[in-house]
Amino acid sequence: MTLPTGIQHGDVYTIFNYEFGDGEVADSKYFIVMGCFQGQIAGFVTTSQEKGGRKRQEGCAPASGSYPWNYYTKTSKQPFRDGTWVIMRIEWHEAKSLASKIAVGGAVRAHTFRDNELRAFRNCFEGSPEWAPVCGEYMYGGKSVARSCE
Repeated sequence: MTLPTGIQHGDVYTIFNYEFGDGEVADSKYFIVMGCFQGQIAGFVTTSQEKGGRKRQEGCAPASGSYPWNYYTKTSKQPFRDGTWVIMRIEWHEAKSLASKIAVGGAVRAHTFRDNELRAFRNCFEGSPEWAPVCGEYMYGGKSVARSCE
């Protein structure tokens, strides 16, 4: 799971002009690096919006209506001091493209989650309908460490 130089599991990047896999664009989003596979970085995005029945209760929460599973977490420092929901749906970014965005300021590291937090996110994701066994190979905590993003 060799990530590009300077990027590590648990890093949270504010990505400006964030484009989702379906083509929708947001001014910015927080993206949590969870792994890599065939030149792509896999991760989760967060949201601060309390909609769709999301509860401000620490931990994993199953889907609510049309909203996917999520994990509510708070940190002692910004940007997540007031709490955020980590959405348990994989988003992909081409590794070279993300590295380029970081180099020119189009993405900025905002936080790094600790190992125990990453394990909690992964455990939550494993229980969700979005999980597939192949995710276990390339995501944080996977056994196939020889795969490379580069």
